Amino acid sequence: MILRSYTMLLAAHILMTGSAIAADIKPPIKHSIYFNHRAPEGENIRSDKALNDPRFSGAQIVYTWRSLEPEQDRHDFSAIRHDLRYLNTIGKKL
Repeated sequence: MILRSYTMLLAAHILMTGSAIAADIKPPIKHSIYFNHRAPEGENIRSDKALNDPRFSGAQIVYTWRSLEPEQDRHDFSAIRHDLRYLNTIGKKL
């Protein structure tokens, strides 16, 4: 009976300690490469070798409003869609 009580107490201690340790584990920091502009057709993004580095999880790309709205009330998000497709093929996020 005493052995059973100690076993239950030890099991409870292990469970509580394991939960506390698991709570302290933080996901790794994710870094992105910053592109301050997008060249026509996104050549600068596709040619950047650093995107193949596993330490980077994605890209931050600056799109000018003029490129997204070439005429008033006519929006063109094809550059963003194009970059999303490319980044997805190499396992990166936008």
